[in-house]
Formats: sequence, C-alpha cells, structure tokens
Amino acid sequence: MYDSLGNAHEATLTYIPVATDATAATALTVGAAVTAGVTVSPSANQNDTITITSIGGNQYKITDTLGTSQTVNGASTVTIDNTSITLASGVAGTQTITVTAASNGLPTGVANASGTMESPATCWEVECSFTDGTTFQTITQPGEVDPATGKITAPTLGSGSSGVLGYVYFNQSGQFINSSSIDGSTTGGAYSIGPEAASGNYVHTAGGDPNVLQGDQLNVTLWGQSAGNAAQAPTQAASPGAIGLSYGGDATQGGMASLASDYSATVLSQNGYAAGTLENISIGTDGTITGAFTNGQQKTLAQVAVATFANEDGLIRDGGNQFSQSVNSGLARVGVAGTGSLGSIQSGALEQSNVSLANEFTNLIVAQRAFEANTRGITTADQNLQTIINLRASEN
Repeated sequence: MYDSLGNAHEATLTYIPVATDATAATALTVGAAVTAGVTVSPSANQNDTITITSIGGNQYKITDTLGTSQTVNGASTVTIDNTSITLASGVAGTQTITVTAASNGLPTGVANASGTMESPATCWEVECSFTDGTTFQTITQPGEVDPATGKITAPTLGSGSSGVLGYVYFNQSGQFINSSSIDGSTTGGAYSIGPEAASGNYVHTAGGDPNVLQGDQLNVTLWGQSAGNAAQAPTQAASPGAIGLSYGGDATQGGMASLASDYSATVLSQNGYAAGTLENISIGTDGTITGAFTNGQQKTLAQVAVATFANEDGLIRDGGNQFSQSVNSGLARVGVAGTGSLGSIQSGALEQSNVSLANEFTNLIVAQRAFEANTRGITTADQNLQTIINLRASEN
C-alpha cells in the first residue's frame, strides 16, 4: 500500500484458526460401580445418557438415548457411541453415564451483511504486520458476548506495527459469512453475533462503512520510516475510516476508503481432472473397451464388433483359426455382441484351440529330429575321444 506521498509500505496478513471457547467431551458417572472405567472420545459430538444395569449371571444390559441396546458380559470392554466402557465383574446395581458433547467454541450464529443469521464452521484470526515500523490500531483483547443477556463487552484496542485486525467467520461450505471484533462469550456458553444498534455494529451490514469494531478496517496511525517522511496517516475519525478491508466482496465504491457493497462469496469450482496416462483396459461382454487412467478416470476407448454369416460352413479355411468369406457363406453381418443371434465376448479368455494342429505336429517332428541329431553328435564325439585314448594305450 502507498501513503499520501506515494511511498510503498508492505503489509502481511496472516489467518490463524481459533476456537476460544472450545471444550472436549466429558462423561459423568452416577450410581453403583458396575463399571471399572469410562473413557469418552474428546471429539464426541452428541450428548448421550448411557444406562448400565446388572441382570445377573455376570451380565449387564446397556441402553442409551441414541438408540443403543445390548447385553454384555462382565470384565469386558465395549464402545458405545464414542464412549469406551470397561465393565466390572459380578457387581449388582445400575450406573448412569452422562456424556456431554464437545463444543467447537464457535458462536451458534453470525449475521451476514444482509442480517441473516448463518451457522459458522470455522473462525480465523486476521493478523497484520508491517516490517517498516508502520503502526495501526489493533485489537488487544477481543469482544465477548454474555449468553444470558446478549450484552456485548467491547474489545480492547491498542496500537502497534503488528497485531489483530479482527475475526472472520466461514460456513460449512467454506463461504465467507462476516467479520467481527468478537471472539467468544463471557461464560463459555452458547452465543451469537449480530448487529447491535444500541452498542455499535459488531458485524458488517449492507451499505455500511468499515469499522474497527467490525474487524474490517485497517486504521494506520503512523507510516513507517517516519524520519523525513511527512506523509499524512488517515485517522479513524475520518469517515468512512482509514482503509476498508473486504474479505468477501469489493471495495470499489468510493475507492479503498469505502465499503458500501454487500459481502459476497467468491465461489471457486473446477470441472476438470489432472493429466492421466492409460494404466489398464478392460473389455465388457458387449465388446466395449474401457480404459482406466492414472487420474482415476475411466473412459470408453472402442468397441469390438462381432460378425456372423448366413452359412458358416461355407467359409474358406485360411489356416490356423483364420477364415474368410466366400460366395457360399454370404456377406458378414456385423453387430454388437450379445444382441440378436450374436454371442457375447468373454474378456481374458483363451480359445480351446487357436492353432493349426497339422503345422504344430510338423514343428514337433522337426524339433524331435533336431534333438536326435544333437544327441548323435555328442555320441560321435564321445566315440572319437574313446578311440584316441585306446590308441595312446596301445603305444604304451
């Protein structure tokens, strides 16, 4: 960004996921000690009441409010809806386990720019920092909501070259909802964030100006490298404020100092796949050849046709398993396998005989005679060697 004299100042915005009031799931046991141990998953997302009753014979019946009902033996371990239970052995009575679900610490609702409440799925702390010493108004302590009365405790503001600008909320689809300087409740209970006319706007509204309390304003108090830099820094008192931040819309109306339009999500989509190479093929019973590619896609590549003839006995044998049509056979009628009188195709199968038996039998005889010739050569060499040995013996 540039100051009033045209000097450049680089700012870095960092988004950090936060859940100030997040709590893990808990389990509370009441009654006879028919369990030797109870462990609940910290991320269990449903409240539940589990009842364990001794029914004699070292057996226990387990039921819960989520629809589970089963009978188990003592001295065993079972898992019921994210709760692990180790049963005692031979202890009579009834024990109740109350499971309180985990909380993500997010508000139950955040108002969008139109004033409609939406359920947030994530909250991000937006931090800004300058490396050249530029200072701006920061949120040193976020605002809080009293769940009982809805009263808001305003955030504590400070100044520095790095710090928090606000908190941004997104829904389960990853779409932006709104920004605020509020992040939490005074008691850790359920709360929501909406426009508060009596105590100031804590979320952006359609047609409204940015504000530090909404978490969508960068209010520069002093430009960096101020020695010899006579640039004027905008002040919060100036309407509509210093530098408006648009996390999900545009800030074109009135320049960067105004944010008069609604926040609107920028939807990103893709309808393609990464490049892939052919990895495998398969052939269906109708002759369809399907290719499997390394990017997970499957595409039809071709189809094997099947032909039949009016008189198959009239075909001319060309040798091996090759035939050709003749006047007696008639013209080939080509179609899709499995339709009409045409047979189906079996992928990966081998015909019972796909060679010429006469040719193969001839080849077998040739190979046999070659083997016999080789053995005769070895016999002849052996006889010659034996004759040489006998000659040397005679000379001695």
